[in-house]
Amino acid sequence: MIIIHDKLLEYGGAEHVLLELIRGLKPKYIFVPCVDDIEKWETYYSCKIKTLKIFSWIDNQKKYRIFYPVLAIYLMIFALTEEADTLKLYYSSSLGKFVRFKSSGPKLLFSNFPFKGVLKAKDYLKGASALKRLTILFLIPAMKWLEKCALKKFDRISVISSDAKLAYEKDFKMHIETIIHCPVDVDKLCAILNKKRSEFKHALVICRLYEEKGVGELLDIMNELEDIHTTVIGDGPKIHKFIQQYPNVSFKGFVTNDEKLSLLQESDFLINPTAQEWSLTTVEANCAGIPVVSAECNAIGEINECITGVLSRPNITYFMEKGSFEDALKKLKTMSVQERSAALAYFSPQQFIIRIKDFING
Repeated sequence: MIIIHDKLLEYGGAEHVLLELIRGLKPKYIFVPCVDDIEKWETYYSCKIKTLKIFSWIDNQKKYRIFYPVLAIYLMIFALTEEADTLKLYYSSSLGKFVRFKSSGPKLLFSNFPFKGVLKAKDYLKGASALKRLTILFLIPAMKWLEKCALKKFDRISVISSDAKLAYEKDFKMHIETIIHCPVDVDKLCAILNKKRSEFKHALVICRLYEEKGVGELLDIMNELEDIHTTVIGDGPKIHKFIQQYPNVSFKGFVTNDEKLSLLQESDFLINPTAQEWSLTTVEANCAGIPVVSAECNAIGEINECITGVLSRPNITYFMEKGSFEDALKKLKTMSVQERSAALAYFSPQQFIIRIKDFING
């Protein structure tokens, strides 16, 4: 078996899930079109990585979105050589799914939102210049057409959420085998449960700092709050601007998983400013008994329902569509310690791999 992924440039939720896939499935190697440092990622994953260096160079030039259709067409036309009948599991939402191999082995896709490139493009339009907006709008039809072409090669598809399943079935008329929710480090998260939280003075935000994430609107509020200190985990092109713009907010940049869990333990609640199709950090916080203040969306609603089924009670309160951020904070402060949730096996890596293997075996 080989696993195909989109790119390895920074650590986030997708890279966490990839780690569990590698541990559980033990692939021959990983193919990734864009990698910033092969040696670093091979050490982290303890697995061989293959890539195309020109793709990584383009991505490092910050031209990834503009050249996306060109890269996708290249990967679709120039097939890579691989021994016949090797099973290929594509864990991908964008560029990785276009990779084509000269072999007859089964090809399976485990994905989040199918049209992720366009989803990001639409979000990116919010803060773009007129020229950039025209460029992105011109590329969207080409990206959608390429997506339809790429999806035809897969024998089976599984997704991470109901939102993703609906998008595949509605927009691409694809049959989805099953929904497989992403895993979290249940054992380490349960250890955080011992902390009693009676005050809410330390907020944690975990988010990649890109224009399309919309985290700036949240930081405008948090920077002015005198009774709550906010810490932000996440890297991205906006980090240096945010450090100067929000002096009352602590920015940690990229952190390891253990460092993230340590900061989560020190926090009184988590703020989730955006979630497109799933939110690992929301699940992690609930498994650790840490309440969440979140923007309302279908993904958070699904997490709420999913956690209700396996945990004593979810700890998610909403802002934006259901009310202001300030209203959500007031509701948060009325929650008693007894309402904190404890994790069960559903979100464990072991159960995740069992579901993935069931999908692979049909």
